[in-house]
Amino acid sequence: MSISSLSEKVMNVMNFSNDRKQHASSTTCLLSLPDVFLHELMKTVEIKDRLRLRLTSRAFEKLVADSKTGYFEHGRLFDYFENRSNKRKLALDIGDGHFTGIESTEEGFEQFLNDFNRICCGISLGTFEVHLDDISSPNLVRKLTHKFNIDRLMIRVGALSTLERARQLFPEYPRCKHELVVTFLPNSETLLILRKMGEIHFDLLSYAITTEELIDFLSFSSIVQVRYLESVTLNKLKTVIEIISADTRPREASFCVKCMSAESLLADFGFARAPNTGDVNGECEVINCTKWSDGYIGLELRFKNCHIHIRGFIWSEGDWIASIAIANHYPTLVTR
Repeated sequence: MSISSLSEKVMNVMNFSNDRKQHASSTTCLLSLPDVFLHELMKTVEIKDRLRLRLTSRAFEKLVADSKTGYFEHGRLFDYFENRSNKRKLALDIGDGHFTGIESTEEGFEQFLNDFNRICCGISLGTFEVHLDDISSPNLVRKLTHKFNIDRLMIRVGALSTLERARQLFPEYPRCKHELVVTFLPNSETLLILRKMGEIHFDLLSYAITTEELIDFLSFSSIVQVRYLESVTLNKLKTVIEIISADTRPREASFCVKCMSAESLLADFGFARAPNTGDVNGECEVINCTKWSDGYIGLELRFKNCHIHIRGFIWSEGDWIASIAIANHYPTLVTR
């Protein structure tokens, strides 16, 4: 029997087919499979379908509880404001599964885990993201991930106190890669701590920093995202580009500047007017140029080992704000 025909029978069971004979036949056929094959099949079932499947019978409820969940690219633990209760609650995303209304107390979280573990076990994740500021105790993370197989653990921190908790958690996950996402502007003492840690990602979209600070952050972090770059000169902007281009490690920086700074950069590349797709000047090539009727220009440039994206740019509008992203790998960037 092929996997596709088995998948069809799984859907018949979950959809409670009006044809009772067909429903019973699908159920009998699936449950008669050897355990090894059946458990492998269950690894391909999405979270939402596991929730539906366990409701069909006690036999399938047991199968869901006893079978490993399989691999998912991404998972996330975070909090949100629940209007119904007027309280902050935790939420967990695993694949297409979205679990909400989770109490952040030890007792409330235990109740959730009792139910969750009957649905999902043996989860493998490409990346598991934890918003640690939202979690009352790191112990909740430990209990949740006790049986997870995680390739990359990403922890987001928005305060120095949370950073200390992240430093305690990371060593408990020696088998996976670590990525720290910093969402607060660190002082000089905190920077000394961060330099000694693993992969750092600055997500500072609420802050404006100087070009010197950006250059400093890039010396030990993989990604720096800021709202606005202050005190920009052409030479400083070129220094940022040269640093990213020369680094063999993946590096990316994104920020907003005044259009006059972007225009000065384009002029230095040899484009004294709005360029077109395919234009080449020295080491700079215009990969793509999109022009909108309202005057906005979107540019993708290649310079040495860098991709440079300029969005929201208007030629000869000095004080207008444009966004620039620079990366020595092909980044996923937000366009205008």
